[in-house]
Amino acid sequence: MQDLQVVKLEQEINTAVAKAESMAIGNPEQYQEGALFLKEIKTVQKNVTEYWGTLKTSAHKTWKEICGKEKDMLDPLKAVEAITKKLQLCYQNEQEQIRRKEEARRQAIEDARVEKERQKLLKEAEKLKTPELKEQRLIEADEIVANVIAVETSVPKVKGQSIRKTWKAKIVNKKAFLAAALKDENLLSFVSIDNGELNRMAGKRGGNLKYPGIEFYEEQSLSSTGW
Repeated sequence: MQDLQVVKLEQEINTAVAKAESMAIGNPEQYQEGALFLKEIKTVQKNVTEYWGTLKTSAHKTWKEICGKEKDMLDPLKAVEAITKKLQLCYQNEQEQIRRKEEARRQAIEDARVEKERQKLLKEAEKLKTPELKEQRLIEADEIVANVIAVETSVPKVKGQSIRKTWKAKIVNKKAFLAAALKDENLLSFVSIDNGELNRMAGKRGGNLKYPGIEFYEEQSLSSTGW
């Protein structure tokens, strides 16, 4: 069964909508009627807010209680997750350093081996009297290239896990950045203006403010209270 209060509110709303659609304000009497109609609208709005307000308050209280219980259970799990991930990342970074060090060591050995072989061919070329053979040795020396050494990581691959690296930025010197932005249109696009704060300042000082690049203007709005 439909709530009688809801039915009453819907009727009042439909009446107000129909009245607004046929309304015209072209003389002082009609203007006065419009002002009275606004008061009626405010009264209906108040009734709607009061009706749903109780239900919203009750629902919000229940929602907050549920969210609180959920948070109490999730917080320790999130803390454990963060600790575990941190330990895994530390281990991964340590193993990566070890891997790179070993890779560099093996690459150095390979580079030394290749250089030794190259020098051997160059010395042989110096001893050869025949230009053709000498040229051949020099070509062979130039063609010797060291193998690229790659060392596999010892960190096991786990299904469902991956390491994602993300570059981020932070302002460490605001004045230096703003000075650079004034000279570079690309950087200037990253500078944002707090219009909310400017509007609050304008509201306090009115039209007495003057700043380069900012226009302070007055905007009108009509306020109407209920009965």
